[in-house]
Amino acid sequence: MARYMLCALTQPQSPELEEEFNKWYDEVHVPDTLNIPGVLSAQRYKMRPESGWLTFPHTYLALYEVETDDLNFIDQEIRRRRGGELMLMTEAIAPISQRFFVEAIGTPMTSEDAKKIIAERAEPQDEQNQPR
Repeated sequence: MARYMLCALTQPQSPELEEEFNKWYDEVHVPDTLNIPGVLSAQRYKMRPESGWLTFPHTYLALYEVETDDLNFIDQEIRRRRGGELMLMTEAIAPISQRFFVEAIGTPMTSEDAKKIIAERAEPQDEQNQPR
């Protein structure tokens, strides 16, 4: 089966509801989502204002590791369950959110891997092996 990451960008309805939003997300929504067959794990993140690269209204990111041969099933199951007994919702979440799947390309790289690649690139090369 293929592995993907389900990315969800969300935010609380208002700053006053942030505590309620986080409690619901951690204690209700993440467990409900992990109860969907094929959803393996979850990790939440809070956006940092210092990043400055992107500006958009979402303040939270949730990443769910998914293993499936049918992404459509996962998407449809979330839609089917959302707001019912199997995926309880809260008024603390803003109605505007983004959800999308991403697929890994290439192989994971560590900083040690990068150092080796940079060192190899810096080594003198004979004329036959020089990049063009």
